[in-house]
Amino acid sequence: MLKWIASKLKPDAALSARLRSPKTLQAFVEALCAQMPGEILASVSSVFYQASTLSLDPAELVRALDVLDAGAQHPHATLLGQLVDNSPRQVLAEPVWNALYEYHRARHAGYSTALALLAAKAPAGEHARDAAVMACRAMNALGRQVLLLRMRYQEPALDLTASMASLAAVSQTDARAVALVPLYPDGANATSVEREYLAALLLQVAPAANWLPAQQHALYLWLRRHAHHFQMMDRYDALARPFVLERGQHAKPERWLEGRALRPGMRFFGPGLSHAELRAEREQASGSRAVPDWIEPSQVSPALYRELLDALAAQWSSAPPSRRHRRDPGKGDILVAHDLAHIRRLVAFSEMARTGRSLDYDRFSAYALNSMLKARDAGELRSPTSLAEVAPAEALHNLVTYERALEQATETWKLLDMSDEGLGIEAAGAGAWLSIGMLIAYRQPESVAWALAMVRRLSRGRGETLRLGLHKLKGRAYAARLTVDTAKAGRGSSEAPLQYDAIRLASAVPCLIVPPGIFSPSWRYSVSAGKRWDCIQVQRCVDCGLDFERIEYALIETPRAA
Repeated sequence: MLKWIASKLKPDAALSARLRSPKTLQAFVEALCAQMPGEILASVSSVFYQASTLSLDPAELVRALDVLDAGAQHPHATLLGQLVDNSPRQVLAEPVWNALYEYHRARHAGYSTALALLAAKAPAGEHARDAAVMACRAMNALGRQVLLLRMRYQEPALDLTASMASLAAVSQTDARAVALVPLYPDGANATSVEREYLAALLLQVAPAANWLPAQQHALYLWLRRHAHHFQMMDRYDALARPFVLERGQHAKPERWLEGRALRPGMRFFGPGLSHAELRAEREQASGSRAVPDWIEPSQVSPALYRELLDALAAQWSSAPPSRRHRRDPGKGDILVAHDLAHIRRLVAFSEMARTGRSLDYDRFSAYALNSMLKARDAGELRSPTSLAEVAPAEALHNLVTYERALEQATETWKLLDMSDEGLGIEAAGAGAWLSIGMLIAYRQPESVAWALAMVRRLSRGRGETLRLGLHKLKGRAYAARLTVDTAKAGRGSSEAPLQYDAIRLASAVPCLIVPPGIFSPSWRYSVSAGKRWDCIQVQRCVDCGLDFERIEYALIETPRAA
């Protein structure tokens, strides 16, 4: 794609000639502005990638890159606003993500070329301010790459971290690291290479594995705004500099642990003096229904912004949160499924399989599965809880006959570890449907029992491998139907009751897994499973996931419900 754009940029005249003088450069920019935002970024990226091949002197190259990059800021902001959709899952638009990532990679490559050209050919001290601005933009481009990767729950590659360290080290030798300059002419706040570097480092060590993309973006905006408080020194401080970065190409930022051996070249960094501002903004956010105007470009909600600030304060404290439950190593495969309606079908099949029913036994076809489930819900089939269960091997065989009749009923993931509260899972080549807060069903291949969990953490390793942290939703799962009596809900007696697919979790406190948005303590509900029907009083929403809610309820003792 970039090669095609490059070929279009120089049909007859050389690209260098079109960028050399202010007049031809202005004409070039005006031609770009007629394109769509994605095309503008792709065209600018192509020029930046070709910076090393252009026949321009240092001053001409600096001017060309500066004008093109400044002109790309509006389309960049437009695409950034289109990166995350409006759904609760905040799905990333992959074409937009790719365009933004390539743009920032190109920015770093182009500015690195210009800095090297200035160092080699420009007289000492000449273009010092231009060099400071380009170094800041190069570091900002690296930080933006870190942000985009974190929005995909992907750890930055080691060469990206090494590029940041190298740029910071080179800038430190000629005082560019601390030189304050506006990133762009219309920029409200001055920045420096050191500030951009520290913001990117703190973004890497943030507890963001269970945050949505909008929260990741909001965090980056918060870090850049307060970067003047951040510190990097040779000495450790539990509050001001709790993180460490070692020297070397394979070093990555991490939290310092007591008892670790000190080595030459270690640098400690952290929030410095920003704790007071974090505390003040937490107090302001706790009573606000809106986010600060400088956070609005992230599209984060007030609730998610408060959650972000709380997590940041906890991690930056002298006693950060630690794992509370012992995790034991796991091994082998695990079967998973998603989507509440689909999970409910699998749970219903599991119940019927335990009582001896199967496609082989009942001679059902794959096309009759929905009718069979409707008959079960209507009570035409005996409740699975009222029948004796068959042997585990037979039940598993029965369940497999049902699941094979569905297309792509499950995915196979790898179990890494487990505890009483959660699971560690690795998924190779998992699709884009995964997101923080989603409902997941899982079972061992040799088990007939489907259990439920919620996605708490996501991180993407090399080769598109995802690592997930799942929080268990305890209790044996049963397929159920939830009915809302609209007359009792105050909607008029002429309306028919509304029915929803649900899953009942049998635990010490009974719970229902229901679609989001149907919970109200003032409404009256009934729940049915097989031939059992109960009036219930919903009490509170325990979990509000992206595609489900977990609600505690109590039975209403009435003659009708008995």
